Amino acid sequence: MRKAIRKTGLVLRAAVILLFAGACGIEDYAFLYPVSEGRISPNAHSANIDLPAVEIVEAQYFTNYVIYYRIYISNMLENGVITTPEQMSQINPALASDYTNLYYYTSNNPSSTETIYSSMALFGNRRYYALALEGNNINLVLNSLSPQRLTLEFAGPPPFMQLGSGAPINLWRSTNNGAFTPSPDRRFVNTPDLYASANATVDINADVADKTGSSNLYTYVSLYIAKMGRDIRTLTPIYSAPTFIGIFKLPE
Repeated sequence: MRKAIRKTGLVLRAAVILLFAGACGIEDYAFLYPVSEGRISPNAHSANIDLPAVEIVEAQYFTNYVIYYRIYISNMLENGVITTPEQMSQINPALASDYTNLYYYTSNNPSSTETIYSSMALFGNRRYYALALEGNNINLVLNSLSPQRLTLEFAGPPPFMQLGSGAPINLWRSTNNGAFTPSPDRRFVNTPDLYASANATVDINADVADKTGSSNLYTYVSLYIAKMGRDIRTLTPIYSAPTFIGIFKLPE
């Protein structure tokens, strides 16, 4: 009920802004609604995200959805659903730290304000990067204004994305526009090269957080989703508040 009231308040607020702007000659206020937490259904190995229809008041700004990820090295085997800070800390203290610090800015936080971001520096500062797809431009795949179900699957190699009834597309790690070279490759598959501390550097696996210890054998990925758009007055990027998707163990 609380989420429903909050969403209604958002819609009314946006409507009032647009009405006021039209009456007074003020330019429209660029706004993008976040993906509701209730639309995301994670389990141990996958997540279904019911992407909402883009509202009329935001359609002129919306361009696509964007998903941010970071990989964490661990010595802990966790095959269940990962939801608590205690689990995150046991997997990797950096995971718990990132989750706690990002939570304030996400739509998951009940006390957060409806903020529009001009960049996703909050993710870049914590070495979260935009998810990619093998052989496809993910921005074009996730640019629909219509409601669709998005599935992210990590049960077996290679992990993939499926939008609606479309064909599965393998998930691909970022290179941050060539700033680093993922080892052993761009797949989201656990390998000795991926959980090697020596490779968790800004030049090789910049998207991987190391964990101190000699018995690391596993890797996990944490993901967030946001809407991306463009302010039609300034032509600068804008983003909705991000929403936490989940944490998943990478397959062997």
